[in-house]
Amino acid sequence: MVELNIYASDISDMDETLDRAFDIRNGWGTEAVSEGGRISREKCFPSGSMHEVIQMQQIQIDELMKTVNQLKKKTGWISGYDDHGWDTSDKIKFVKEDK
Repeated sequence: MVELNIYASDISDMDETLDRAFDIRNGWGTEAVSEGGRISREKCFPSGSMHEVIQMQQIQIDELMKTVNQLKKKTGWISGYDDHGWDTSDKIKFVKEDK
């Protein structure tokens, strides 16, 4: 038989303990997070770690945003989720397909 005892003093500061555990700066130092709250590109995390995956995703998102902005400039496109420039004029025609 296994006996498990949990005391109020064990979990009294659980929120603070969890906050410290999930804060990347506690394990990797303050240089691991930039001023904007993003994982720093200069910090080298172990290959395959969750920190490296997030870091690579941030880099990919940045590159995609640059590509989208370049395409917007080239095409003159001004609509999208980011700038709410939806064209709501009467020029848009919806075609109903016959089935």
